[in-house]
Amino acid sequence: FASDAGFADNFGYSVATTNTSVAGASPFDDDNGSTSGSIYVYDVATGAERFKVVPSDTRADDFFGGALAMDDNVIAVGAPFQDQPDGSTGAVYLIDTQSGAQLDKLTLPDTSLLGFAVAMDGPLIAVGANAAAFIFDRDTGTLLAHLMPSDPQAEQFFGASIDITGRTI
Repeated sequence: FASDAGFADNFGYSVATTNTSVAGASPFDDDNGSTSGSIYVYDVATGAERFKVVPSDTRADDFFGGALAMDDNVIAVGAPFQDQPDGSTGAVYLIDTQSGAQLDKLTLPDTSLLGFAVAMDGPLIAVGANAAAFIFDRDTGTLLAHLMPSDPQAEQFFGASIDITGRTI
């Protein structure tokens, strides 16, 4: 259970696990405004809550925690509605599972809904967005690939769900 669960926070909306940690999201949490979002990280062995993450730059309607992925000691957290200064929307936060520290924040100019879906395998992060998918290097935050369907069509929802195993997306 979330230590400070509120009405309609939707704790458990997305969940990610490793052998040592479990993360559960509450994208409707209102700590930084309505549906700004948060995540909670737990120790697998004890079930004890380690910490709650609410980035200081999230605002109302960011939906932080709308998507989660975890590998090794890193959690990728999607915030697909976070407005960026360049006019794009969406971000993926990389959070340390042991300390709760923010390791990085991935954004892209001229992109919408970045972080709608996330997946990780080793050093690669696959990120779904509006009609596209992106591959990032987890350690450097470098964009490695921009994937799009060969026949894009309106309301196709490409990037709405994503997975990665090795180098297969």
